[in-house]
Amino acid sequence: MKYLLCLLTAGLLFGCSTRWTHPEYTPERFEKDNRECEDRSLEMAKKGSQRREQEIFATCMQGKGWTQTIQDRLPPVKPQ
Repeated sequence: MKYLLCLLTAGLLFGCSTRWTHPEYTPERFEKDNRECEDRSLEMAKKGSQRREQEIFATCMQGKGWTQTIQDRLPPVKPQ
């Protein structure tokens, strides 16, 4: 059950057209912070938090210095 919940949460978080950026952080730092924030959002949801998991996750990532940006849904057009 926990595995299914994690998959569902990951799908919701990463299936959206947003990404997290920070000009000075490495991909390894992203993985670490992302994992910590996912764990925190799941933990608070289990404790009955009134906030949605996505809101908790976003607040956590922002607290670690990450900025959420919207990605284009279409691939970039190459100049001719």
